[in-house]
Amino acid sequence: MSNKIIGRIAVAVAITGASLVAAAGPSQAIDCTQYGTNKDGGFLYTNGSVPYHRGPAGSCASIAHSGKAAIWCSTYNPDSGNLWYYARDISSNGMGWVWAGNVSSVEGSNHKLC
Repeated sequence: MSNKIIGRIAVAVAITGASLVAAAGPSQAIDCTQYGTNKDGGFLYTNGSVPYHRGPAGSCASIAHSGKAAIWCSTYNPDSGNLWYYARDISSNGMGWVWAGNVSSVEGSNHKLC
């Protein structure tokens, strides 16, 4: 086989390999600027202070709130599959995403997705 043919094969393999890496790249980062719409009507309760995140992921910035919150809607984190509620804290009116694992109980929710 000539060097010219071997060179063409190497280029074809490199291009194909690069295409496969691009197609199977890492999952998209969570959007930490997501907001929900008010379509649920239920309430969630927490035991103590929990983080309210700017997006439905633990990696998004947060501020702590506690107690009762109005649920606006919910979603599932696409990477982990965890349930998150977009909620408004009743005492402070602070808004954010609360991981279901930090919720002690839910009442009156219609479980509407965002």
